[in-house]
Amino acid sequence: MRIVPMVEIRPIDVFQAWMVADLDAFSTIAISGHLTPAEIGAVIATLAEVHLRDEDGLDLAEADASTVIRALLEQDDLILPGGLEVRDLNAGPAIVPGCCCGLESWREWSQVLSGEYPWLGHDPTPRIALDGDRIRVWQDSHVEGGDSVDLPVAVPMAGCGGS
Repeated sequence: MRIVPMVEIRPIDVFQAWMVADLDAFSTIAISGHLTPAEIGAVIATLAEVHLRDEDGLDLAEADASTVIRALLEQDDLILPGGLEVRDLNAGPAIVPGCCCGLESWREWSQVLSGEYPWLGHDPTPRIALDGDRIRVWQDSHVEGGDSVDLPVAVPMAGCGGS
C-alpha cells in the first residue's frame, strides 16, 4: 500500500515570480522528494493562486518571489487543492481524491478509527469506512462494487516479537 499527498494544479495564467512547470490545469502532482524545481514552483504558485487575489492588492503577474512568499506567510489558514491518493501496489486500483478536496485536511484521516470519516471530495465521490480490522477506501461511493483499496488497521512491525 502507498498513500501519497497529491496537489491539484490550478490554472496559472501569468506568473513570473519563479519557474513553474508547464502542466495542464487541474492535473495533479505527487508530493515527494523527486519533484523538479519547476514542479515545486507550480505547487507554490497554485497556493498563491488560491490565496492571493488581485483584489488583495497583489498582482501575481507582476509580483516578485519575496513578495509572494511574504503574502503567503501572512495568511492565517492555507488550503491546497488535492488530497491523499491511496494505491494498492500489488495490483489494485489507485483511489484518487475527488474534486474540491484539500490537502490541508489530511489529518482528518486519523479520526477514522474513532468512527469519523473525512470528506474526500466529489466527481467521483470517494468514501472511506472502518470495516473490522481494515479501512476500506472506495473511489466512487455511487458505484456499487466499484474500485476500492483496503488498508490494515494495525501494521505488523518487522523484527518485533512478543514474549
